[in-house]
Amino acid sequence: MPDLPDDALTFDYDEEERERLAAAAVLRGSEYAGFSVRLIASLIDIALLWLTEIGLWVSLLALGLYYRGSGTLRNSVDATYVNLFEGAGAWGLSIVILVALLGLGLVLARPLPHQLMLRFPLTTFVPFVFLMAYFREGSYRVGLADSLNRMIMHVVPLAILLLLILVTVGDRPEPTAESDGDPDARLEVEAKPPVPLDAGASDPDPHLSVPQDRSHPADVTPVSP
Repeated sequence: MPDLPDDALTFDYDEEERERLAAAAVLRGSEYAGFSVRLIASLIDIALLWLTEIGLWVSLLALGLYYRGSGTLRNSVDATYVNLFEGAGAWGLSIVILVALLGLGLVLARPLPHQLMLRFPLTTFVPFVFLMAYFREGSYRVGLADSLNRMIMHVVPLAILLLLILVTVGDRPEPTAESDGDPDARLEVEAKPPVPLDAGASDPDPHLSVPQDRSHPADVTPVSP
């Protein structure tokens, strides 16, 4: 194998070029660092939300089994069914229809950014309120003045908001690499040279006609017979 000269792998950059490369390297490193921090924070938030929701359901199941003799959970579920499905809570079937539409929207619609955070207060409402039945004077009851029947009012606006977002998600453009926070994609977009305003001015469109000034008659040279 032939020996390479000592300066074969060296790069002859001037001071300005080295400063530009160093600035680009720092910019790239900061972009990757910021993207990594945001990604880790987002994953931690998602994990905490899932753990909280699972913890509520597990706690409800544990209390239901431990106090199964009291009938608190069973009586609360029966009273809630009568209030929502049989009209005792003065909701008619509006809550049932809203829940069914939300279920269809979550299954059929395209996933939303931060959908878990929008859904979290709704799906954790059910185990939370039934857990609260064990920390009050007794189970929920049938009637308009029931505590759970009145608490439903607090989550109805959130449910309607999520449903509207799911319905209108089709009008949202597809996410791009730049909108998802990809640093490479953003750097590539920023590195593109701007298009000059007079680009293509030297190559006019032959199909476009230039209006002529008709205020002065054109010079006509008479033709001799």
